[in-house]
Amino acid sequence: MFKSNPIKIYAVFLVGIIIPAGLLSFFGFRSFQYEKILLTKRSTEQNEATIALMDRQIRDKIQDLTKSARSITSRSSFQNWNVSKLINELLSLRSIPPYQIEQAYLFNAQDQLVFPYLERGAVKYIDALDWGIYSGQIKEFEYLEFVAKDIPKALKGYQDLQKKPLQAPLQVSLLKSMAGCYFKLNDFENAENSYKKIIQQHEMVPDIVGHPAGIVAVQLLEKLYLTTHEWRKAMEITAAAYEKLLFQHWSLPLAKSDRLLDQFESSLKSTLKKVPENSATRKKVFDILRIRSELNSRKKEADLFLTSVKPWLFKRLRKEGKMETGAMFMLPLPPNQKKKVLIFQPVFDENGLERLGFMVLIVNRDPLRNEINDILIELEKTSRITIDWEGRSNHSNQPMKGTPQKILILTHTIDAIDPPLELRIYESISNEQKELWERRVRIMSGMIGLSLLVIIIGLFVMTYAVRREAEIAGLKTGFVANVSHELRTPLSTITYIAEKLKLSRVRSKEDAANLYEMLFDEARRLQNLIENTLDFSKMLQKKKKYHTHKIDLNEVVKTVFDRFETKARQHNSNVNLKLSEKPLPINADIDTLMQAILNLLDNALKYSGDSKEIMLHTSIVHDQALVSVEDHGIGITPAQQKRIFEKFYRAEDPLARRSAGGVGLGLSIVKEIMDVHKGSIEVKSELGKGSIFSLKFPLVKESVRS
Repeated sequence: MFKSNPIKIYAVFLVGIIIPAGLLSFFGFRSFQYEKILLTKRSTEQNEATIALMDRQIRDKIQDLTKSARSITSRSSFQNWNVSKLINELLSLRSIPPYQIEQAYLFNAQDQLVFPYLERGAVKYIDALDWGIYSGQIKEFEYLEFVAKDIPKALKGYQDLQKKPLQAPLQVSLLKSMAGCYFKLNDFENAENSYKKIIQQHEMVPDIVGHPAGIVAVQLLEKLYLTTHEWRKAMEITAAAYEKLLFQHWSLPLAKSDRLLDQFESSLKSTLKKVPENSATRKKVFDILRIRSELNSRKKEADLFLTSVKPWLFKRLRKEGKMETGAMFMLPLPPNQKKKVLIFQPVFDENGLERLGFMVLIVNRDPLRNEINDILIELEKTSRITIDWEGRSNHSNQPMKGTPQKILILTHTIDAIDPPLELRIYESISNEQKELWERRVRIMSGMIGLSLLVIIIGLFVMTYAVRREAEIAGLKTGFVANVSHELRTPLSTITYIAEKLKLSRVRSKEDAANLYEMLFDEARRLQNLIENTLDFSKMLQKKKKYHTHKIDLNEVVKTVFDRFETKARQHNSNVNLKLSEKPLPINADIDTLMQAILNLLDNALKYSGDSKEIMLHTSIVHDQALVSVEDHGIGITPAQQKRIFEKFYRAEDPLARRSAGGVGLGLSIVKEIMDVHKGSIEVKSELGKGSIFSLKFPLVKESVRS
């Protein structure tokens, strides 16, 4: 595999491992799904009638609540949009049995809140009165009244001017001025009539003080009655205005309306002390004060509803087209974010043609949840199914986790409420079905697990193979560069010597002899390099022929020592030989054996560093012939020791930070030779202290002749 192209490795892995494993996982998972589909289909067919009955009964319960809300909006007070009656009815609306109403809201057709308070912005009133051509006259009359104190003459002027065709705000101003003159003249009856005329004819006209003229007239009329000690009349007129304000008769901003109500309430409480306790007016005052207290208690919740619920509610209803039909929700709502039921019901006129507004009721969901659970429990008594949903979290029959005694066969949705109810339907299984289920789950899980394991192992193998290929490719590139360098050096020397001899630049016969010797050495070096490369190629291709026979290892080592000693001296190195006292009979090919030992000696010479001592010795260890080459050179790191026998690998000099000569085949050739001879090679090395390479051969029991 490692000799293949990485792309081929990936293709083989994809076709041979990933695809089969993926198919195995796919079919295992599909088998599991298919089994579940069959089980669901069978159970659905068997329990179809029960599920249909459950669906119908739950929908009926939800529809009953919707019908109850619709019956409220069908009342005449809603269809006629009588706000005062609506407020009273909604305040008295406490429940829709068995549901407790926690919050109630009423909106008009413009989506503005009407109950518990009117959602209205600022209302602009006139800043100044424009008397036009009558400006001079009105100033004259006001001078007579306030400066000259000629009240009768001023009153006569106001009366004459009132007969003119003036706008309503000017008429109101004149009536107020006339009532003021009557009051100063102690003509309380005409003053009272003037104020009542404002209330009857100009109640809604904006006044310059920023209130409707009717409110201003009530305040002035109350002051009149208090002056004349007519306590009952003062309380009646104030109570009537208080009720109108409370029931949103005048279009006032909420803050201004609250301020006026506070003023009127303070006046009423003061007047109550002076009115007999059995008075009907007194009872009415207590009723309207109670109504305001209840409305105030709902304002905080209403504010929260307007900011957090109304925007998304109306947006969703419009998006789903339910503004005309109504809808029901079960969801967490403020202030405590507990799940409640929200009912949205449009209000139409008595003909059902015009939409007048909307009613929103928020009720406790417990009755609905209990009714649904009661339905489910009754159905479970007559069937083999168990039904679970979000509102049944504490149910004792809820399926346990782990290997199921009850199997989830389907999920049923009831969309009569939003969000739809999700009911999980489980079916009880027998022991035989349970064992079958467990066995199938184990088989399918095993198939999927096995496929995943195969994929993981395959990924690991492919990653290792691709990385190995990349490393070998890099080593091959380095090998080519090293071979080129090693070839260039002797060739350059040979070319130089040949050129010198050709041009007859030799001074003496001694120089010529030295040149011939150098020429011979470089040619031999070149020959050895080529032979090593060719031999290694044959070894890799298993084409190398070996001629093995019985030999004495001591004799071969002695021959190698004699041949290498001269080379060592040329490099100022000393080689020590120590042979075993006993003969070492082995089966070996002499030429390749000598090549292996010479390669080790060459390496010892290259990496001996400053120390020039090399030891070559033989021995017997555990019935094996041993030949060792020891140097005291630079040593080899533990990481390099694991790779020095790989082809093309060349160990870096860790001390000098440079590479020694060679092409990285020496130790690989030694390893191949030892494998052929059924021997082994070992290395012991310590960085900076040297290395020991040992060749081990199996001994031949028969003695060998010298």
